[in-house]
Amino acid sequence: MGRRQSISSDISDEEFEPTRKCNSNNWNHLLAQFDSQPDMIKLIQSCKEEEERRCEEETKMRLKEYQVFRQLQYIQEKHYYEKKSLKDFNLELPPLYK
Repeated sequence: MGRRQSISSDISDEEFEPTRKCNSNNWNHLLAQFDSQPDMIKLIQSCKEEEERRCEEETKMRLKEYQVFRQLQYIQEKHYYEKKSLKDFNLELPPLYK
């Protein structure tokens, strides 16, 4: 089994389908309440778009934080094992006996 390329590779769109349908129904119901107020609908839609952009940026930041964390962890582990391997090997020559 190969190494995962990203943490999102474990998440499939099917897992979120029931939530999307529910949110879509709620969204349509909300908009239907403002049929007679097109300005209000535009405002609601622009707020929704802004919130979606904010969530997307937040997700990108979390992913970037995770990537930086993993890189630091890798560097620390690499440094630890390099340091440990140097201690495990005695590079000094044994004393010569006369």
